[in-house]
Amino acid sequence: MIPSLFISALLMLQSGGENDTPLEETASADELVEAMSVQIARARLADALDSAIKPEERNSILGEIYARCEDPLYQANAAYNLGVSLMMKSNDAPSLLDAIGWFIEADMLDVDPALRARARYNIGHARYQLAQIEDEGTPQITNPGDLGGMKAQLETKLGVLMGSAGAFRSVHELEPSNTEAIENLERVRREIRLLRAQINALQDLIEQQQEQERQQQQQQQESAEKLSELAEQQREESEENAGQPEQSNQEQQQDQSQLNEQTQLEQQNVEQMNQDGSEEMQQIRDLLQEARDAQQRAQEALEQGDQQTAAQEQQRAAEALEQAAEQMQQMAQSQSQEPGEQGESEGEGQQARGEGEGQSEPQEEEGDQISEIAEMLLEKERREREARKAYLSTGRPVRVEKDW
Repeated sequence: MIPSLFISALLMLQSGGENDTPLEETASADELVEAMSVQIARARLADALDSAIKPEERNSILGEIYARCEDPLYQANAAYNLGVSLMMKSNDAPSLLDAIGWFIEADMLDVDPALRARARYNIGHARYQLAQIEDEGTPQITNPGDLGGMKAQLETKLGVLMGSAGAFRSVHELEPSNTEAIENLERVRREIRLLRAQINALQDLIEQQQEQERQQQQQQQESAEKLSELAEQQREESEENAGQPEQSNQEQQQDQSQLNEQTQLEQQNVEQMNQDGSEEMQQIRDLLQEARDAQQRAQEALEQGDQQTAAQEQQRAAEALEQAAEQMQQMAQSQSQEPGEQGESEGEGQQARGEGEGQSEPQEEEGDQISEIAEMLLEKERREREARKAYLSTGRPVRVEKDW
């Protein structure tokens, strides 16, 4: 388990100067419209951190301090404590996202290294909690064939954990002696390595599945071409029997017998390809059975010297073969055009496996990558800073953009 977050108390201001003047002002609504003095901010912050106050009222007071007081120290304290208050709802993803936004704001105001370190620590903790919520709240995939969906779920969790590790790692920059942050970083890194191993294993299965699909598509394409060829030969036999044949009846029987055998072989191939019992393949199998029945009747008619009947049955066989060829061709084309469930998994898998493999210092490389991801997350959330500063017409913290 990740150790619990740092809970903030009211940060004590240094003695001396105007900040020690007696509190003579009152926090009236009119005074809060334009600005909030340091004295009022100090009193309001003390009120907000009273353990007896309700969370909604605490958040409202802290939001007012952040929005109205121009002193960065009180803004940072208000932002940090807003994050702590919201983070108490550890099973609520939107509240955790809001908390992360306020912790980032407290860090970026850059007024107190200790406060910044605690904010970064709590960002790591909040992102870790988000990863658990993501894992528990995502509907479980029950279709074992949806390997791409399984892999996507693990990659989503991996991305959130990378953000958690980046935040814990950044605490070390401000407080190298913070052992809890380092211990948490190692715990999260172990989970990251485990997830990567699971993702790589799924990627191997996906590639095997893709290869099987490519082979199946090739078999379907070849079968469609063969069926089309058989249909053309069968139609030629029908046309010869319908007119004045140049071949003897015995030769026609031999030709028809060969077509019968080839159609039977293709039917067997279709049955082998239809191991999953798909409806489309079953329809093709039925068409081939229809063609074989017609071919058998044509064979019998030829043996009796009835060429007209033979020609009619051969025509029916040719039509059934053509329909089977068309359906097989459509199946092959639909598989090649389908945006497979795995998407770009092959390239993604190579990239995932490439990270840290064959390197002499994979741990350092992973650390660099975590730092880079942390910087990207900070940059994204930095762009939201101005929007968050606008608080406050609603009287509650502004929600940050969902990041997983």
